[in-house]
Amino acid sequence: VQSYDSVVDSMPMGQKKLSNTTISFEKSLLSLIEGLHQVVLLIKESASLVESDTARGHVHDTVAILTSCASTLEGNYVPCTGKMPITSAQIHHIATKMTSILGEAKSNILSCMKLCSSIFPASIFDSCIDNLNQALSLALSHKEDAGESELAVSKNSGVPATIQLISLMVQNTLIAVQSICKSEKDQEVSGPSATKSL
Repeated sequence: VQSYDSVVDSMPMGQKKLSNTTISFEKSLLSLIEGLHQVVLLIKESASLVESDTARGHVHDTVAILTSCASTLEGNYVPCTGKMPITSAQIHHIATKMTSILGEAKSNILSCMKLCSSIFPASIFDSCIDNLNQALSLALSHKEDAGESELAVSKNSGVPATIQLISLMVQNTLIAVQSICKSEKDQEVSGPSATKSL
């Protein structure tokens, strides 16, 4: 049986706030991914209108970069879809791994905007940039929320004491149950042998 202490460590306080932030983050992330797919589709459909070889090369590179961005974002995050509790591991993943990936995605999208500035209007990337900035901001706020949760736990000295008491009660209950089961088993084993000796 897992200790209640470790369970509490994996479930930070302020679950409602963390859940709301996570839901908002996921909406922005999914909108970003969908936006990247739409921009890629738009660029592909417009590629036939591009005449120069250099411009076609830029189009090809942009499609490859944006497709890779979308794939990386999809492959590195599994949505919670509003499910609670939000664990420390999930918060850490969003605040570190996803923040890094979103930062790289932003750099790549901006480079694509510059690469295609003479081919496509920059406005086709507006939605992606807006959703990316929103997702990045929410990812960073997870780190702040986690810090506030840890601070709240450290200030509330009654929480650890209560958890330790519950954990101790569970352990004592398990020991008592094991003792009862062992006693019943011993009686079952000794019963037939006693009858046989008679």
